[in-house]
Amino acid sequence: MSASGSRGLNPGAQTLKYNSSASAVSAIWLFFNIYVASSLRASRPQLQFPVIMYSIFVNVALTYAPQFATMTQGIAFTKRLLEAFLTGFGIATGISFSISPITSRKVVFKQVGGYIGALKTALQAQSIYLESLEIADIFSSSVESNVQPSEKGKDGKVEPGRRVKFEESPEATALKNCIHSLGELHGKIMADIPFAKREVALGKLSAKDIDELMKLLRAILLPVSGMSSVADVLNRVAEKRAWTTAATGDISVGSKEAQHKHRESQEWNAIMKALHRPFENMTSAMIGGLQHAALTLDLWNNSKQYKFETFYRKAESKHKDIESEGGNANPGDKKFGDYLEKQIEKFYQERKQGLTTWCEQKGISFGTSTFYDPLKYPSQPGTMEFLLWSTARAVLDLVRFADRKVEIGAMKKNRLVLPGRRRVKKWIMNSLKISDTSSDHSPDSTEAGTSSISIKESIQHKKDAEHLPPTNMWQRFGTRVAGIAHILASQESAFGFRVACATLSIGIVAFLEKTQTFFIQQRLVWAMIMVAIGMTITAGSGVFGFFGRVAGTAIATCTSFIIWYIVDGKTGGVIPVIWFFIFIEFYFLLRFPRFTVVALLSMVTQILIVGYELEVRKLGEKA
Repeated sequence: MSASGSRGLNPGAQTLKYNSSASAVSAIWLFFNIYVASSLRASRPQLQFPVIMYSIFVNVALTYAPQFATMTQGIAFTKRLLEAFLTGFGIATGISFSISPITSRKVVFKQVGGYIGALKTALQAQSIYLESLEIADIFSSSVESNVQPSEKGKDGKVEPGRRVKFEESPEATALKNCIHSLGELHGKIMADIPFAKREVALGKLSAKDIDELMKLLRAILLPVSGMSSVADVLNRVAEKRAWTTAATGDISVGSKEAQHKHRESQEWNAIMKALHRPFENMTSAMIGGLQHAALTLDLWNNSKQYKFETFYRKAESKHKDIESEGGNANPGDKKFGDYLEKQIEKFYQERKQGLTTWCEQKGISFGTSTFYDPLKYPSQPGTMEFLLWSTARAVLDLVRFADRKVEIGAMKKNRLVLPGRRRVKKWIMNSLKISDTSSDHSPDSTEAGTSSISIKESIQHKKDAEHLPPTNMWQRFGTRVAGIAHILASQESAFGFRVACATLSIGIVAFLEKTQTFFIQQRLVWAMIMVAIGMTITAGSGVFGFFGRVAGTAIATCTSFIIWYIVDGKTGGVIPVIWFFIFIEFYFLLRFPRFTVVALLSMVTQILIVGYELEVRKLGEKA
């Protein structure tokens, strides 16, 4: 048994020429490890990156394993490989903490600040829309603007009886757009909340506070969203009364139908004019409440400037009595919550009195049908008033929450925020469950951003039609044994088998006598790694991802030449230039997260090409 130096190992390390037994054992264990890891990656997408790291480690370790003459050499190599991995993780962790650290909490709080600003914008758009109902013909529809030329008759007019789409006012469209943006932002925040609650960080609000804050914001969003449906209700009323047909455009001014429509519209205008001042005052108070909460909880970037202005205003009027000024309070004042509560109570009384007076003038009795029949117009102002009142109560709860955090001293200074034992346990348990099948974890660019829901997710505990539930220990043991067959026959197991076969189609070169040295010299282990981390569960969806990876690798190859020759191969110039290119690629990765794998492969390819060249320059070609 002779020994020789092998390229890729330590210089002078004693290695076997070829050991068939070691090669066979390594190949079997490589197949098994890749199969298990890939099956786990398919069934637990949240473990994608740990599994990728594991796959890289296994590929490198087991392809070099047959060349070691003793176990001491193999253990030393594995130890150095582990140290290299841990060193990289340690450097990344240290830099993440020391250079411009960005935590998930910071991202969430920034989004929550924008969320409160969006709520403020929605309330302003809501106020503008309600004000437009005071003068607009709310049941009018532009027949000519909603009908295509092909739908008109020979004379260029709309055919009588043809229904047209109700044209919404610009104010209603703006309100709906605001609500739509709010819904998108709410979904984005809810996706980031779990990460923020698990973090160990310096902050003022705990994980429990974040939960409560989001519940309060959700309570505000619901009634605000309901207000945007007023335009849809009016459309339904107009459609039910045939006021959205083309025939209404030909109704004479003096006809009964035109007079009825005009009268109903005028009544609506009168109602909204009567409610203008209460609505305006309540909306202004709610906007102040949102500002108060955002400033008190330090959720706005311009909070320092706003606090300075508030402090200056307080300094000017510190000798003035609030009661002598009508009981008004500014956002940021300690008594703003009491002021907002008084405004809500005032709005409730004005709402009740105004609606009662209007009903008495119209001779309408106070029956339940008056307020709950959706086609009775007094019910619609009542619904809007209730939605506005509900929004105000939700804003008051948010203000009380912010004031409570100030009273207990939580907002005075940052403190170390740790996740609780129960939350850590839940995090660990959930990471091992089939509970997160979101495609955001998917390694493929075409699968990211889409949802793939399996039937088994809605029926986690399926009943077996051919077997009764187990009743004793032996039957339960048999059920568990049968479960092994289900696991092996699953789609995830089939995916793991495909990846293992594809990996060994390249890895077999490392385990044959005539090609083993060629495999090590040409570093084909990286081809195996690309196979292990690049394959996707569904073959069809991976086609675009495949071309994306090829394009990313080709671009990285070209940029590697640029990186090397732009500084004439000088080591001192190559390192900062490759840093600059990686910086640009990470920006692309964050800007377009669905192309994560493309960007990662580009960076890996650059590091491999430039890094190996620098290694040869330092250690020599034989190393």
